[in-house]
Amino acid sequence: MVELLDLRDGIPDEIRPLIELDAQYHVEEGDAVAIGIYDDDKAAGAVCAYLTDGAAIIESLYVLPEYRRRGFATEMMYRLSLVLSGMEDIYRMEASFSEESDTGLMELFTYLDFFMEIDEGLGEYTVRIGDMVSSEVLQKARTKGVIPLDDMESAQRKNIISLTYPVSYFTRTGNIDEKLSCVMEDASLFIGHEKDELVMVWADSGDQKMSLMSMLKYCLDRSIDLYGEDTKMRIPYINDVSKKIIEKLAGDAAHPTETVWTARYQLFDAVEEED
Repeated sequence: MVELLDLRDGIPDEIRPLIELDAQYHVEEGDAVAIGIYDDDKAAGAVCAYLTDGAAIIESLYVLPEYRRRGFATEMMYRLSLVLSGMEDIYRMEASFSEESDTGLMELFTYLDFFMEIDEGLGEYTVRIGDMVSSEVLQKARTKGVIPLDDMESAQRKNIISLTYPVSYFTRTGNIDEKLSCVMEDASLFIGHEKDELVMVWADSGDQKMSLMSMLKYCLDRSIDLYGEDTKMRIPYINDVSKKIIEKLAGDAAHPTETVWTARYQLFDAVEEED
């Protein structure tokens, strides 16, 4: 027998492995709605949507392989939409996913009548490290004031990593390589690499462009020392600003390797309040 469960009152242990860690955190903080699905009392899948600015952002959606093609994802999405429709100030659902790593989401969201479009501000480049370091912009950057993450005191480190996502997520999961991570001495910025493969992890740099360049140069110089200048690095861009930075630094050496789609579904139109 198939059963759907609202997970806002608690996430059962057997279903936790099916939900991203940051999504679990949002549910437990009361900032997200999550639905789990069971088949004959066995956890089969879960969906989680983070609530922000009138939208429910789907940040975790997974069905175990042995339960796919049985309509479980569709059932969870329908139940999620019913819950969201009863909430004040939530008007739409949104989801972003890469076409290259798509595991059926394109088909699912199309079936559910989501509006689909390519998100020009999200994606990924692959760049040879040496091409980045040799760029004119980074050649001018100085690494004075940069502090390696593994040289920081624990209290200062805790303050830094709590400032911004995705850094806090990667640090919680232990995926940041501290040898390739650093901050500025003003304790306001952070950038690093994922451990398992060379992937740049961005943090919000505000308007302090030269500080970002200093940290980027530090990380890339260390990367060359450890891996060699011919090593390829994946650099996801998280907005138009970071995309332009990569294109300016790497030029034709930056090869697009991932396209991100955004799916939107309007639950109902927002009502503008009268003055």
